[in-house]
Amino acid sequence: MNVRFRIQRFDPDQDLTPHYAVYHVEVGPTTSVLDALDQIKGAQDGTLAYRHACRAGMCGSCGMLINGRNRLAC
Repeated sequence: MNVRFRIQRFDPDQDLTPHYAVYHVEVGPTTSVLDALDQIKGAQDGTLAYRHACRAGMCGSCGMLINGRNRLAC
């Protein structure tokens, strides 16, 4: 299934205000938001930055606003 990600971006060196970028990712039934972000960063936009250390045992570090609600991306 192809899912659309609308991600708010801001680069203080280039942007006056935040803006949204849209990415499309092919996902499966077990794909997490964090997995999709990794796919975007690796294949579509290497400038995408986000914090996560979930796989290093620091639960909660991948917290972000997802569909208007506070969620863990993992």
